[in-house]
Amino acid sequence: MSLGLLRGVGKLAAEHGITTVCAAMAPALMRLPDRFGLTFQALGEPIDYHGLRQPCMADCEGLLAGMAGRHAEYHELVHAAYHGRSSSLEM
Repeated sequence: MSLGLLRGVGKLAAEHGITTVCAAMAPALMRLPDRFGLTFQALGEPIDYHGLRQPCMADCEGLLAGMAGRHAEYHELVHAAYHGRSSSLEM
């Protein structure tokens, strides 16, 4: 499910010309994207927004580069979605 979500986000970002993404994540969940090599930059201190959340941002190409170093197969799928191409891994 996580890979499908990442691929969908990549596709939506490409369709709308988005090159930078922002998020407000629960501090405990900030480690989840890092498992895929997706490193976000924290923007200030955590805030109270539907519970404690850490505002953060990342450059899409930087996220893809981080993913390439950690999970090459996942990177191929998400990179292809972001750049509007099909992947050799797609069924």
